[in-house]
Amino acid sequence: MKKVTVSALMLSLCCVPALCQEETSGNVPEVSVVARLDTNPVVPLGDYGGYEFDAAEFFGNSSLYTLIDGNIGDHFAYSVANHWLSTDPRFLYVRDFDEGPSKANFFFSDDVNWLDWANVSFLADGDWGGFEFRVGKDVTAIGSMEIDDYDFDCHYPFTSYFWNSYNVYQWGATAAYTLPDGTNTLAFQFQTSPFGDRSFASKLFNYSLQWRAEYDWATFIYATNFLQYDVNSYMNVIGLGNEFYMGDFTLRLDWMNRATTVSDFFGQEGQVNGALTYDGGSFDIGLKGACYYFPGGYDFMYDCETENCFWMAGLLANWYPIEDSRDLRVHALVGYNTMYNNDYHDGDSCLNISLGVTYNLNLTSLFKR
Repeated sequence: MKKVTVSALMLSLCCVPALCQEETSGNVPEVSVVARLDTNPVVPLGDYGGYEFDAAEFFGNSSLYTLIDGNIGDHFAYSVANHWLSTDPRFLYVRDFDEGPSKANFFFSDDVNWLDWANVSFLADGDWGGFEFRVGKDVTAIGSMEIDDYDFDCHYPFTSYFWNSYNVYQWGATAAYTLPDGTNTLAFQFQTSPFGDRSFASKLFNYSLQWRAEYDWATFIYATNFLQYDVNSYMNVIGLGNEFYMGDFTLRLDWMNRATTVSDFFGQEGQVNGALTYDGGSFDIGLKGACYYFPGGYDFMYDCETENCFWMAGLLANWYPIEDSRDLRVHALVGYNTMYNNDYHDGDSCLNISLGVTYNLNLTSLFKR
């Protein structure tokens, strides 16, 4: 499987120069390679039981991606995102089990693999608005600004419990309608469920309804999702993602509730995320905060025997050294995340720090020069 995926990568990269020569075709795909290198040192605070080096934690979100987007004529489009390398590269390609042989990590629903998404869309538009029907592997239509970001733009110490726990890359189909002015889109989605093992063999599915609105002053992504975890059993997710633009400042607010019963609908799992960012052109700086709560110690997905509320707060700075471009980004952050400490450091108190660099190389633009 790994040889096949690497061959596919090389084929796509080798095709770029030839495709870019067809400047008049109008169907030249956009091909990008995104590389990120992270280091996540730990600073103990107070009485700390000791630190054991963990490469997956120390190198954080270090990764290698490719993105391919293009059109076929006027009514078809395609999009592919590959996750080639991570701090645990074997897991992207091979699944190991306590019992039985290892298997190629492809048609599994419960965790990520080397293919984030690969889909084809049919597009139609007119005075009445726009319609899209999309099939393949895609991002689940969650109501969240955090989920809307690319994975390589996220920082592990600042990511939410939902981002870390639920695989939002699933196989299925999406139908969407957009108003004539392009501001509002309503989408219905049917997909495999992250609670399943094998994507379709598990016979567990997602049903999602999402509203997205984009204005000069704000963006909204609201959704309700039913994630099937057993026969006739669903987790309902309600997510309200909000982003407001005020000059050089951006305020982001996400709220999410997750429940498996109506009787205790708001008493099971939930989270609130917020960020205030200032854009200075060649740099930006932001404050981030979040609360992840499990009222009554409910632990459908998370073991919260000792605590039922976790929180995160921190400061993030990005610098873009290339003039009038954000292809190269140097980032630094410092934060305190009680859930992160609980997972990685047995609840001991420590600061979470991340230093790194991300480079987005647009091969299509490179070969057009």
